[in-house]
Amino acid sequence: MPARLRVTTVDASPFTMPKGDLLYGAQGMVTVPSTVAVIEHARHGLILFDTGINHHVADPDAAEA
Repeated sequence: MPARLRVTTVDASPFTMPKGDLLYGAQGMVTVPSTVAVIEHARHGLILFDTGINHHVADPDAAEA
């Protein structure tokens, strides 16, 4: 029997950040949506999936490398 799965998405509220964090040289601010999903898996239990931000935004030095 396949494992049962249930996914619930949650609006984690948008956040406002400098555009330059998303696009080099961009000016101003931008509002970005953020989504979180809670996955209920029969074998693995509860799993939190947070879309977060792209790792290149979190570490721009690594993105340029």
